[in-house]
Amino acid sequence: MPPYITGFLTDETGSLASGFYLTGTFLVAGFIASYFKDESNRPNVEDEETAKA
Repeated sequence: MPPYITGFLTDETGSLASGFYLTGTFLVAGFIASYFKDESNRPNVEDEETAKA
């Protein structure tokens, strides 16, 4: 989170907690987005390593 956004939120709300809440919201949203990401087309590295040996 860029410091100017956290500073703006601190100036507007008068509390540093709002920056932490926003960052936590982004963290949860990123976790949910990565959970639903489709990785079925990703190459399997383990199969390639055993094929080389």
